[in-house]
Amino acid sequence: MVLKRIYNQTAVTQSISWRGSQLSIKPYEEQMVDEDIAQAFCERCADFVVAAAEEFATVATVDPAQKNIWLANMTGNPDYPEKIELREWRDKRWQWTQVENPVKRPVNLKEYANGPMVEYTAKDGVLEALNMPGKFITVPAFQRVEFDAATANWFLERVNMSSPQSRTGTFPKAVASRKPSAFEPDMSWDLNTILAYLKFVDPDCKRPRDEQAVRKMAGKKKTEDELKQLVTEEKRLAMKKLYFRLVDPQYRLPGRKEFEEFLKGPQAAEQDPDAREDDQLLVDALKADAATQDTAAE
Repeated sequence: MVLKRIYNQTAVTQSISWRGSQLSIKPYEEQMVDEDIAQAFCERCADFVVAAAEEFATVATVDPAQKNIWLANMTGNPDYPEKIELREWRDKRWQWTQVENPVKRPVNLKEYANGPMVEYTAKDGVLEALNMPGKFITVPAFQRVEFDAATANWFLERVNMSSPQSRTGTFPKAVASRKPSAFEPDMSWDLNTILAYLKFVDPDCKRPRDEQAVRKMAGKKKTEDELKQLVTEEKRLAMKKLYFRLVDPQYRLPGRKEFEEFLKGPQAAEQDPDAREDDQLLVDALKADAATQDTAAE
C-alpha cells in the first residue's frame, strides 16, 4: 500500500464518497491516506483538496480576471446567530453592544447605479458629455444573479459597506458565488434525499429533522395534509441551509453518479464486483499468476 499526503486548503470540511462510505478531511488538515483515496480527493475536490506541498517557497500562479461573476444574496441564513455584538461609541468610549443580527432576516439587496457618461460632439464642435440614466441592481433573497465583473465588484463593495462586523467576524450581505451546477437539489426532491445531500456537502452542519422524526413528533392527532405541510416546512428549512452551501465556492458539490453511490451506502458497494478491496484483488492476481506458471511448467 502506497500512502500519499493530502491537504484541505479551505475553511470547511471536504468529503467524497468512496465505495459507498463518506470520507472527510477537516478544514486546513493534512492526512496520510491510500494513494487511490488521495487521487480521488484531488480529482473530485480539485482546487479544494490538493497534494500536500513537498517543496516550499515556490512561486504561485494567478488566474486571469473573470469576465462575468455570479453574486449570491447571503441574508436570511438560518445558521446565523439571532444576536451579535457590535462596537459602538457610548459614554465617551468604545463598547461592545449586543444587538439583533441585521442579516438574520432575508432581504432583497438593491443598490442604485448611476449611468455612464457618453461623450458627443456638440453643434459648435465642442466635445461634451451626457449623463445616461441610472438603474437599480437587485439580488433577491436566496438567489444568485450573474453580472459583468465591473458591476459585480461595484455591487459587492457598495452593499457590504453596511455589513455588520461583530466580535466573532463579519456577516457579508452578498458574496461572489459559484455558478449554478447541472445537478443541485430543489423542492421537488424528498426531504430525506435533501438531508443526505446536505450531509455530504457539509458533514458538520446541524441538519433539520428527517420525515420520520417529523411524523413521530407530530403524533397521531395530525391529519395527512397537516403532516405533509410539516414535512414541507422542514424541507424549506433544509433547502435554506443548503442554499448557503451551494453558493459558497469553498464547499464541493457531488455529481449525480457520486451522490447516487453515496445514497446506496457501503453495503451496495461491497456487493459490486468492481468495488472489491485491494487485498482481494491482490489475492486474485496471485492466484492467476500461479495458474499461469503451472501451465507453463506443464
